[in-house]
Amino acid sequence: MSAICGIMSFQKKLIARDRIQSLVQKLDKWGPDHQKVISDEWVGLGQASLYTTPESIEKWDPHRKPTKDKFIVADCRLDNRNELMQRLSYNGELLSDAELILMAYEKWQDDCVLYLKGDFSFAIWDKRQQKLLCARDHLGIRPLFYRRNNNEFIFASHMCALFNPEEQLKINKNYLIDYIYLQGVPPENSTPYTDIHRISKGPV
Repeated sequence: MSAICGIMSFQKKLIARDRIQSLVQKLDKWGPDHQKVISDEWVGLGQASLYTTPESIEKWDPHRKPTKDKFIVADCRLDNRNELMQRLSYNGELLSDAELILMAYEKWQDDCVLYLKGDFSFAIWDKRQQKLLCARDHLGIRPLFYRRNNNEFIFASHMCALFNPEEQLKINKNYLIDYIYLQGVPPENSTPYTDIHRISKGPV
């Protein structure tokens, strides 16, 4: 299981690489094999990778298209690789699951999630369309959290990467009430903190 993170500035201000690197370092125990960041002007993506499949070895994330207009970070394990490659009419060199997801996005855009089977969370920055797509698998097995304000959107696979040591997070009392009422089943999109949210299943 790998971990991903990223920042997008709504004000289109430059995202420094060290900010993304700081997020990645908080996630390194989930991705000890390789860490990498990409800063593309006002969007930055990062990944701490754990290699769990032959396809992922030496296929470093974040991935980018040769045209450098699309980037992806992904924590994923696809169960329908062969089916997906047939749908994409692809029979070239071995690709990682993340690269397959990026190809699926190029073909079906946001609907690419409908063609994916397995456990996954990913984020795609489409520079040409100026769009950040974040998505989780249909059962919500792979986690993905975010916080946002008027200036930026920050996401990560684990809440610890979103904690700011200079501020005290507010407890989400409604979450605790619902958690107790539902006997340990957490509400779909909320978390124990009011400023941190869970990304919904499917595309966002």
